Amino acid sequence: NEMKQRVLKLLSNLDKEPGFVDSLVTEYGLDKEEILAKQQSVLNLFLKSQNHIVTLDSFFSSILRSCALQIGLDPDFAIKDRGEEPLEEQFLQELEHEGQMANLVQLSINLHKRKSEDIVALLGTLFNLDALLPNLQYRIESVSAIEKEIEELREKMLELVKSSGASASAIKIFDTQDFKEFIKKGVFEKEHLEEHRFFKKYLKFEPTMQDIFEEIKQKIALYHKALEATILHYLFEIYNSYKNVRLNLAKANSELNFNDILYFTHRLLSNEITKDFLYFKLDTKFKHILLDEFQDTSALQYLILKPLIDEIFAGIGQSDFRTFFYVGDVKQSLYRFRGGVEELFDYIAKEYGIELATLDTNYRSAKLIVEKTNDWFEEKIAGFVRQKAKSETRGYVEVCTTHEPKELALTKVQELQRQGVALEDIAILVFANKDGIAMQEYLKAKGIDSILKTASSLKYNQKIAALVSLLEYLLNKQAIYLEPFKQKCDVKEFDFSWFRNYMSAFEVLERIIREYNYYANDLNILKLLDFAKNFATIEEFLDEFKASNIELAKESRGGLEIMTIHGSKGLEFKYTIVLDRFGGKAPNSDMLLFENATPVKLKRIYYKHSKKELFIKEYAKALEREKAMQQKDKLNLLYVALTRAELGLIVVQKDKSSEFKILDLQDIKSGEIVVAKQKAKEELLSLPSTISSYGKQESKQKESEEQEPLNYKGLYFGEALHYALEVIDFKDSQSIEAAIEAVKNRYGVM
Repeated sequence: NEMKQRVLKLLSNLDKEPGFVDSLVTEYGLDKEEILAKQQSVLNLFLKSQNHIVTLDSFFSSILRSCALQIGLDPDFAIKDRGEEPLEEQFLQELEHEGQMANLVQLSINLHKRKSEDIVALLGTLFNLDALLPNLQYRIESVSAIEKEIEELREKMLELVKSSGASASAIKIFDTQDFKEFIKKGVFEKEHLEEHRFFKKYLKFEPTMQDIFEEIKQKIALYHKALEATILHYLFEIYNSYKNVRLNLAKANSELNFNDILYFTHRLLSNEITKDFLYFKLDTKFKHILLDEFQDTSALQYLILKPLIDEIFAGIGQSDFRTFFYVGDVKQSLYRFRGGVEELFDYIAKEYGIELATLDTNYRSAKLIVEKTNDWFEEKIAGFVRQKAKSETRGYVEVCTTHEPKELALTKVQELQRQGVALEDIAILVFANKDGIAMQEYLKAKGIDSILKTASSLKYNQKIAALVSLLEYLLNKQAIYLEPFKQKCDVKEFDFSWFRNYMSAFEVLERIIREYNYYANDLNILKLLDFAKNFATIEEFLDEFKASNIELAKESRGGLEIMTIHGSKGLEFKYTIVLDRFGGKAPNSDMLLFENATPVKLKRIYYKHSKKELFIKEYAKALEREKAMQQKDKLNLLYVALTRAELGLIVVQKDKSSEFKILDLQDIKSGEIVVAKQKAKEELLSLPSTISSYGKQESKQKESEEQEPLNYKGLYFGEALHYALEVIDFKDSQSIEAAIEAVKNRYGVM
C-alpha cells in the first residue's frame, strides 16, 4: 500500500518532482515538456491497469489459490499457525503405524533430547529447506565400538603419563571416566603434546605418548563422523513420515502457514503445472518484475520466482519490452534466520548477466548522522561504500553509556521534549519484543504516551497468558496451570465453585476479570474478551487462541513509537533513540549446521558438537564461516538501527555486555537539536456526493484530443470504498464499524 501511494503521489505531482523528471530525461532522452505532457495518460494507464504491487507472501498465496486443485488443496485455505502440538501427535501416531518408533528413540538417544517436540522442531527446520537439501545417503555407524577403542587408548595413555613422572594436573587430564568430557579436553587443541606445558619435559621419558595422543585424536574424529552419520540416518528415516503428516494435515484442515505455502507453491511450479497454465490461471503474463528489499529474499522464494524471471529473459530481444529489476542493501540483510540469503544478490547478477549499480547517496539522514555511520562501519563491513548526505542539515548525534538503559532513555525523551521535539517525531528502537513491552510500561508509569509496534502476539503477553492458563486449569484441574494466575493476582485462596464446563469462555473470563479486579485499564483484556465472544465452548476458544496471531492493543493513539529494530527496517523517524538489549541474549541452540554449495543448494549438513572443530578440518571451516555470518548479521542489525534517523540519533549503550561492543562506540554529543518544521497541509479533497462507478470499469475516451482532468475525489473515494469492502466481514454486522475506523486511519487525510 505504501508503494502504491508513492507511485500515485509521484505520477500526480510530476511538476513538483524536478529530480525525478531530470532522471527520466537522462534515461529516455525525452524533453521535460514531453514528459509532463504524458503525465495524465501515464497516470490514467496506471490506475486502469491491474497492478500487482504485493508482498511475496501474498503473491505466492495468490498463485497457490489459483492452482490449488492441481495439488489437492482447497482454494479457500486459511493461513494460520496451528502450532506443533497437533502435528506432533499425528506424527507420533504415524511412526507407530509405520513401525518407525525405534528410529525416533535411537535419534533421541544420540541427540540427548528427551522431548519429542525437540525432534519435531528439528524436522521443521529440514522441511523449510526441503527444496535445497542435498541428495545424500547416511548410514548407521558403530559409535559405541569407536568409543570403546578411545577408552582403551585413554587408559594406555594414562599409564604412560604416570610412568613418565608427569604432574598430577597432567595425570588428571587422562584420568576420567566421563567420555563426553574427555573428548572436549583442552589438550586436544594442541597439534603436538610438547606444545602443552604439562607434558613438554616428560615426553623424553615416554616418547610413545605422542603416537598414542595422535591416535586418540584420529579416533575422536572418527567418532564425530560416525555419530553425525548415525544421527542424520535416523533423522532422514523419519523425515518423510513427518513431511507426509504435515502436508496431509494441512490439506485435511485446509490450514497452511507461510512455510507450507512456500513448499506447495514451489512444488506446484516445479512439478505440477507449466508456465503457460499458470499465466492462464492468473489471467496475466508478467513482462516486468521489480523486487524490493531483495537482500531478504530466501533461496526458496527465489526458486519459486525463477520460472517467471526466466520467462522475462527468454523474451528479451524480441519485440516485447521486458525488464527484471531488483534493489536492496546487503548491509541491511536481517532475515538469515528465516532463510534470507544476501549472496543471492551477486549470484543472480552472474546467472543472468545483470549489471549491478551502486547507490552512494543517503536521502534520509542529516550530514552528521551519515558521517558518523560511515566512520563506525567503514572498517567493520567488507566492501563498505561511504555514503554521501543529500541533506544540507547538520543534525545531532549522541552516544551515552549507562547501566540502566530504561532510565537514561526516559531522560533523553524528556530532553528532546524540552527542546520542542514532538513525541510523535521520536522513535525508540529495541532489540527484543519483551524490551519494547518493558519500555512502554516504564514510560506509561512516568506519564509519557507511546505506541508499541511489536511482532509479539496477544497470546505471548504474560498477563493474558496467565488468564488463558487459568481456563486450562478449570478444565483439567492440573495445578501447574493455576500458578501463572496466582503470581499475577497475588491471591492465596480461590473459589471457583461457580464454574461449570458448559460455560462459554467469555462468561468465565468476564467473571474472573471482574472478581479479581484483573482489568486495571489494560486494553489487551478487552481484546481478549472481544476474541472470546466468538466461541461457544472453552475448548474451542483455547484451540483457536493457540493458533491466533492477535496484535497487542495500542495503549494510546498518539505519542512516541516503540518498535524492534527488525520492525523499523525500511522506515524513518525524525529522532531515533536506539536502546541496548535489557537482558542477555538466548544462546544459539541449533543442532545442525548447513554448508551451501551455491546460494540455492546445500552442500552438506553437519551435526553440531562441542569441540568437534578440533578434530575435523572441514567442519572447522564450516563453523568459522557460520561465525563470520553471525558477526555480519549483528553488524547488519546495528547498521539498520543506526540509519533510521532523519535529524537526530541517540544511542544508549550498556557499560557491560553491550550489543554495540562490536562497533567500539565512544560517548559523544555532537551537533544540535533541530525542531522539524510541520509540513503545510496539502489541499484536502472533499468526498463526492454521488459515486459514478464501482470497480475497474473501462471508461470510453472522448474522441477529441483533450482529456478531462483527473477526478481525484472519485479516485480517492473509490479506493477508500474498495478498501472498506475488503476488510468487512459480511457475516458480522459489527465489523462495519471497524471497517469505517480502518478507512479513516488510511484515507482520512485525503
